[in-house]
Amino acid sequence: MFKLIKYEIIGKYRAFGILVAVAIILNLLLMTRSGVWPDPAIIMLSVFIAGLVSVVLLIWCIGLFSQDLYEDKGYLTYILPKRGYSIVGSKIIVSLIAYIITGIITGLFIVYFISTPNDIQNQLDLIGSGVNITRLFFIGLIGMCITAISLLVSIYFSISLTRMAITKKRGGKFAAFIVFIIISIITGFASDGLNRLFPQTILLDIVNGFTFTVSKSGSDLLLQNSVPFNISALIFEFILFWAFFFLTSYIIENKVDL
Repeated sequence: MFKLIKYEIIGKYRAFGILVAVAIILNLLLMTRSGVWPDPAIIMLSVFIAGLVSVVLLIWCIGLFSQDLYEDKGYLTYILPKRGYSIVGSKIIVSLIAYIITGIITGLFIVYFISTPNDIQNQLDLIGSGVNITRLFFIGLIGMCITAISLLVSIYFSISLTRMAITKKRGGKFAAFIVFIIISIITGFASDGLNRLFPQTILLDIVNGFTFTVSKSGSDLLLQNSVPFNISALIFEFILFWAFFFLTSYIIENKVDL
């Protein structure tokens, strides 16, 4: 798997480097507007840049997988004596590394723009009752990476599932999009149903350190300074991730004919 990871990084580092460079340059340009533009506007633009980078990165990560199934590059990948889970795992790990790097870079700029103006920092202290921005940064980074990887493995499953039946690139990608939407709707309803049936929630206190409290409902007063995680939804997402991962690995190893 490590050779596959190295192969993916070597083949894609230029495109990823350009994306990172653009994010840094845009945020540096925003820094030159400090004191000229309103501070809230600069913060919102930095957040917008981070969101835009995440979307572009998502498309880039999808391409890591889809190109092997629809482009000539796939012949080189799938003739290697590697199991399906190694191939899919390498894509996931490379995507995770990319999201961690971009998340740290864009997140640090956002933290800088928030913490620099004294008036905004004072307002956050009053509203958040001591919420630590650094803690929020790490929680946000971890949450973004988990969400992105869960989304990617669902997309990979949709692509591999439709690739079994449709070999044409255009039709296959459109069908994969439809399948992904259907899967998202079904899993969304299932997750919402579990939330209603099992409302037990883990509350992550972000004021007094990383302390956990199990609550019967997410409406506790502690929620004011905590991030809620529904226990049943976490278990469901965990099972779903590994189910999609192993199903995708099985399909590309045994059911896809290049």
